[in-house]
Amino acid sequence: MDNQDWPIKKRGDEDQVVRTVQHLLNSHGASLTPDGVFAEQTEEALISFQKAGGLAVDGVVGGTTWEALIVDLEIGARGDAVRAAQTQLYIRGTLPEVDGIYSMKMNISVRRFQVLKHLEADGVVNKATWLAMVGDEDLPAVSQDLSRDGFNWQDNLRSMLRPEG
Repeated sequence: MDNQDWPIKKRGDEDQVVRTVQHLLNSHGASLTPDGVFAEQTEEALISFQKAGGLAVDGVVGGTTWEALIVDLEIGARGDAVRAAQTQLYIRGTLPEVDGIYSMKMNISVRRFQVLKHLEADGVVNKATWLAMVGDEDLPAVSQDLSRDGFNWQDNLRSMLRPEG
């Protein structure tokens, strides 16, 4: 995978990937409200992260910054990086909640996502899985409510786990 495969995120952007960036920045010590809007606070947190990590300081999330932001996740992980991945799964309708805990439900959702994206279905949110999540251009708009009433995750997971064909 090449650094140029990662989406570029900068001030003024508003989308679900920015929300993921905000969660990831929080996992590295920032205190942002993940709202999907790349405004001044997000830019300042990003610049601080880039300085602390010895990265090029440009206030833009490009390939090198993405690779410094992401962390591998598996069952038992907790925190804002887990929330970042959960948000990506939640907006696709495959996970019932964003709670910051990598549970068995999340593991099933990650594995199914990996199968759909033709990745190794090991349940680990690694570089390839992150890239598939944030590089997907068919994501819902940032204004989508992340507290959908009536969401039936059991039916959604059952339908996803049925053999295709």
